[in-house]
Amino acid sequence: MTADPSSPAHLTEVLRRAGVLGDARVSRVTIEGTRPTILSQIIRLHLDDAGSAAAAMPVRLTPRCFGAHADPATKTWHLLLEDLTDTHDIATRWPLPPSPTSSATS
Repeated sequence: MTADPSSPAHLTEVLRRAGVLGDARVSRVTIEGTRPTILSQIIRLHLDDAGSAAAAMPVRLTPRCFGAHADPATKTWHLLLEDLTDTHDIATRWPLPPSPTSSATS
C-alpha cells in the first residue's frame, strides 16, 4: 500500500523527485474541486507553502506527469499531473462523445 497520494509528505517527496520543488515542502493540501469522468475522478489540489515551484514552471501544451502509482491488489491507481487550469480550457463536457439524449437536447 502506498502513502496517501494527496498527503503533504507524499506530494513533497514526489515533486522533489520530479525536480520541481527544490528545498521547499508542501505543508497543506486543499481539494479545490472534483470532476468525475467515465473511468476516473479528477481532483484539483491546492498546495500551500510549495515555494516558487508553480511560478517557475513554464507553460506547456500537455501536462507533465510527476508521479504514478497502481496497486494491483486493490485495483486503485493515481496520477499526479501538472495543473493546466490557468492556461487551458476544457474543450467539451464529459462524457465524450455526448450521450444521445444530451445531443438531442442541445
